[in-house]
Amino acid sequence: EGRGAPPAAPPLYAGEYESEAGFGAELLQAYVEQGPNGCAAIFRASVADDCPALEDELAEFLQRHPRLSWIKHVHDAALAPSDASAAASLTGAARALYGWGLAAGGDGGVLDRKVMLSLGKLCHHAAFLRDAPPHSDDDVAAGPAPTAPPVPGVLLAVDASEREEWRAVGVAAADDEHYLLRMQEKLPWLCKAGGAAAPAEALLESLLATAASPALCAERHVSQEEVLKLSLDVAHKSAWRLGDSARGRAARSERLVRVLAAAA
Repeated sequence: EGRGAPPAAPPLYAGEYESEAGFGAELLQAYVEQGPNGCAAIFRASVADDCPALEDELAEFLQRHPRLSWIKHVHDAALAPSDASAAASLTGAARALYGWGLAAGGDGGVLDRKVMLSLGKLCHHAAFLRDAPPHSDDDVAAGPAPTAPPVPGVLLAVDASEREEWRAVGVAAADDEHYLLRMQEKLPWLCKAGGAAAPAEALLESLLATAASPALCAERHVSQEEVLKLSLDVAHKSAWRLGDSARGRAARSERLVRVLAAAA
């Protein structure tokens, strides 16, 4: 009576538990480096609980790899015991997908990011519908249906310096970013070297440089008017990243002034 849990077994050698933790992280990284087959092995382990000893490390590892973690979240939603629990898992999937699709740095390709944003929007809508209150025909007649609230806790770069902040991301913001990716898909000269997606500030600089050069306009088969319109689109569609602080408002104004100066 009154006995507690048995004491933990002493390590077999100095640093045994620390080396086990290091081995788990290295094992998971080795799986990733194997490509699709290795990632599939991680996914099978994460959804089948085949590796209970790696549970904590696996959860932390998946947080650093949103292209894998969202699959786990969707799987959890499918097995959730309640609508609220399913909505929370789907929101987690949307957060992971938005975080990757909206990243400003790195070498993510335009198509990859478009796919991630589209999947993120799908999970975002699914989370809202799973936990939304019933909406009757009378509600429809009374006004527009409620929309999904923003997904909180998405880490993204907010300005030209790639300063990162935690932000809430709404469907409209994801749509705006999707537009900027489609722009780069249509005009590959806007992309970074190797075809990686460029951040908004780089897009604006490239467009304004093109607008200022008749030779570049001819080489890229665009008119100055088209390029200036796209410049305004970039300034408008990327404004949400800058926020509503004094610094953010100044940055938005500065972008618009640059476009107007190029058009003068």
